[in-house]
Amino acid sequence: MERHPPGPDTRARRWPAARQAQPVTHTHHEFDVTGPMPAMQAAPPAEPAARNHSEELLAMVGYLGVIFFAFLPALVIFLLTRRSSAYLRFHAARAVNLSITLILFDLSAFIVGLMLALDTVILSLSVALPLATALWLTAACYLVRTALAAARGEDYDPPAWLCVQMLHQAAPTS
Repeated sequence: MERHPPGPDTRARRWPAARQAQPVTHTHHEFDVTGPMPAMQAAPPAEPAARNHSEELLAMVGYLGVIFFAFLPALVIFLLTRRSSAYLRFHAARAVNLSITLILFDLSAFIVGLMLALDTVILSLSVALPLATALWLTAACYLVRTALAAARGEDYDPPAWLCVQMLHQAAPTS
């Protein structure tokens, strides 16, 4: 087999019919830059994509359920949708983690109250009740913020001290 270095006549040697082909004429289009520009046609407006908001709604219910029913709604959502939706698994796991962390904080406030009750009950109630109330108000604010972000399809990270990771929450892939 004969080897030829690449060059302008390589095609002619391989395909002899190419030598006999007619030359191609090129037409150049030039625009008058001083005149008016041709009108550009706008693309037709795209129709808004129909989105199914059931996942966002369930994620929001999981967070708001923590306020009223502790970890039960979020745990049910986590267990039922663990293989079907990464988005719901992520938010349900975070809601369960938030709930369990709150339960542990409440248990700590209860223990502090019991320790102070050894001295006087009034001291115990004056320290433990405001502590637990402040904790729940703070947690409720973060739960509502996180629920609203989940309802919009966004991600909101509550503070790490409020949400200790106990259930695995892999980030959802979009």
